[in-house]
Amino acid sequence: MRQVIPLLFVLLTTSAAPAQEVLFAPLLMQTVALVDPTLQPKDLYERHRVVLLLRVASVDKETHTAELAVEQVVKGDFVPRSVHLVLAGEQLERVFFMLMGQGKPMVALLGKSRRPNDLIFYLDGGDGGRWQAAEMDAANPARWTWSTDLERELFGVFNGSAARLGELMQERAIGRDWFPATPFIAFGADRLLGRLDGPARGVALRDLDGDGRLDAYACSEVGDRAWLQAADGTFAPAEERLGFAGCRSRSVAAADADADGRDDLLLDDALWLRGADGRYQRSAALPAAAPGSGRVICSCFIDANGDGWPDVAIARERGGVELWLNPGPGGGVFRDGSEAAGLRRPDASAGGSGWLACGDWDGDGRSDLYFSADGGRLLLNSATAGFSVLPLGYDFASPDGGPAGGAACFAPVWRADRQTLVITRDNALCVVSCEEGKAIDQSLYGNELQIAGDHQLPVVAADIDCDGTIDLYVGSRSGGANMPYMNRGYGSFMVSDRYTPGAFPGQAHRAGARGLAAGDVDGDGAPELLLGAPDGRVTLMPNASLTQRDPPENPSAQQSTLAGIRMLSVEVKGPRGVIGAVLSLRAEDGRLLGLQQIGSANASGCCGPDRVGFALREAGRQVLTVRWSDGVEARWPIKADAKNPIAIIATRPPAEPHQGP
Repeated sequence: MRQVIPLLFVLLTTSAAPAQEVLFAPLLMQTVALVDPTLQPKDLYERHRVVLLLRVASVDKETHTAELAVEQVVKGDFVPRSVHLVLAGEQLERVFFMLMGQGKPMVALLGKSRRPNDLIFYLDGGDGGRWQAAEMDAANPARWTWSTDLERELFGVFNGSAARLGELMQERAIGRDWFPATPFIAFGADRLLGRLDGPARGVALRDLDGDGRLDAYACSEVGDRAWLQAADGTFAPAEERLGFAGCRSRSVAAADADADGRDDLLLDDALWLRGADGRYQRSAALPAAAPGSGRVICSCFIDANGDGWPDVAIARERGGVELWLNPGPGGGVFRDGSEAAGLRRPDASAGGSGWLACGDWDGDGRSDLYFSADGGRLLLNSATAGFSVLPLGYDFASPDGGPAGGAACFAPVWRADRQTLVITRDNALCVVSCEEGKAIDQSLYGNELQIAGDHQLPVVAADIDCDGTIDLYVGSRSGGANMPYMNRGYGSFMVSDRYTPGAFPGQAHRAGARGLAAGDVDGDGAPELLLGAPDGRVTLMPNASLTQRDPPENPSAQQSTLAGIRMLSVEVKGPRGVIGAVLSLRAEDGRLLGLQQIGSANASGCCGPDRVGFALREAGRQVLTVRWSDGVEARWPIKADAKNPIAIIATRPPAEPHQGP
């Protein structure tokens, strides 16, 4: 157990491995912050003469010594290629055993102007990373004496992954780091669209009538509702006009299922096709549930076989995951592909109940599935052998006996170059990255990811504060306060409410959410949030973050960077391959600046648009690549000019798809 701030909250942890338990105490006060804006890694970088990246080569537990290999001199001069580290006294023995391990990365900062032999270093261990102090032998720079545990003194500087801190230092050396110390998110007054007669379930932000503007849909077991957005930005009820009068559902997803150029909706296990007259009609193309089938928990569109046609995945109560394959260009009836895909095997939790999400977790070009039954299952999509099963081993039981947690989404939140699985638990948030094919829970290294809300359930991912990193917004199923996790980069997050409590001025943010969707409703490049609350209210929260970007007379480095950001809005068009399409933004030198996948960042049972945003922090020419789900690719040159936002319609080129991903 680690006491961070006495009497306020305690973070209890046992392991970062997903198969083991990670407990988080509830947040007792929203006003306490973990980030110290007056002392950050960039400040330590500037104050020290030498910055080193090292790795623990060997550890002698009997003599309390370790050999360190110098992998890179990031700043200054340092001749030795290895270092002998000696523990100063037995009082640090516990910390030594907790932190020291062969192969672990280390960051060290040496020599201030008045104390040239003093140094600090940072290692992973225990319940996150920890800072330590040592002294370098003036006569032998390759010998260090470990003297002090700086757990409390430097906790607010950085407490994430040592490897990610090393990356931050590397980018600081070339002036490319971005690690904001204070949040800069702002939302406007709530816009109540309407109130359902019962609790809201899934919600969607989609263009329901084809006029180019995002509309809203909300599911409820007592009756769904839909609202169309007019040219002046107002919303009006439209379920009868669209053909949804009398619909009752828990889950909503959208895609062009028949490639006719019009969005269709998946409401639970029913496919609704939009006709030329703008009305939706239920289609017999997706077969009705067999007698005795359990109720739908949630469903989604997924291109499971890489042919560019949206397939359907359905999670039922005590029914496991069903996969229905799109008949393709010839039309006809969706075919049950569950057995052939391996989803009827016991290890795939056939017969289990849980939440569903889809996204390319392992980066192989094929969309995978996540199913929360039996502690969570990653169902990894292979080219020929269906889905293989990677158990995660979480406990999603709710302490109060309420609905089990385990809702999820996929988004590049741990690293910008790959998707991460983000899972909510009743009182915790799990961030599971793919590291050499293994599932690693990085939550302990996410700074304020260790602070949980009340009965967490839906989670949606989007660049909410428009700075180029993907943030998380988590809803409370019981009507408590929702949690905004702002991504600082390098795996670190902050809960913005703890620094700027007025950033969300409306009541909706504090009234929970069972359904969440994100999308740029007003066309300024910043994503709005649509919330479906437990009390039935459906509220649009307008994003005002970009209105706060005018720099003061003497701006800080953070304010100057924010003022220079340009928003890039990209809408992906088909008619095929949109669901699962991957968008990547690269600098002229080939560096990846951003990655997003259509359909993966949605909350379980919810749906956002096929339009995503990138915040351009760097000036100069960049290249946007869109890879449709069947392998067709196209590129667009981007120049971060004064126009804001920069808008691109990424239309699929008339080319034959590649064979496989």
